[in-house]
Amino acid sequence: MHTFCPLHEQNRWSEAYDSTNPDTVSKVRADRLGTGALLPVAAVLTAAGVAGVAVGLLRGSDVALLVAAAVGGAGYGAVQNLTLVQAFARVGPVDTPTASAVWNLCFDGGTAIGAVAVGALAATLVTAPVVPGVQDGAASGIAWALLACAALVLAVAPAGLRTAGRGEDEQTLAP
Repeated sequence: MHTFCPLHEQNRWSEAYDSTNPDTVSKVRADRLGTGALLPVAAVLTAAGVAGVAVGLLRGSDVALLVAAAVGGAGYGAVQNLTLVQAFARVGPVDTPTASAVWNLCFDGGTAIGAVAVGALAATLVTAPVVPGVQDGAASGIAWALLACAALVLAVAPAGLRTAGRGEDEQTLAP
């Protein structure tokens, strides 16, 4: 948190977002609900946004693209935050720096590999049959690749449910 705050504001921001302070709003976040319950919801939100971007491309709707991108971005941001919280909860305070480094390597690496894979799939699908009403083969290829990505995200969303009940949320994160 301190990295993104001006030096003269650090104490104010730290107090406002301190999850150990019972008077803050932060107790309503994942530490209260549990990451295992929220992660599948965030994954479904991500998939819905990605699929919505595909539909926006196919229909040529700028509004649909913007709304879907916002929904997908919110879901992806939530997945990012929730998985980081899970990583910290599983290792405890002593190994948090190591967990942070490994999580960043894996999450950022997975994001990069996924982007290349979706791009490669889109490039191969450019020659796929164009959707009726869509005149741009590139938009059609990208849309099909995004729909495949959304389906993959939905397929792995239930994995978040398996983390619920393991106890890491309740033992480590609850006040």
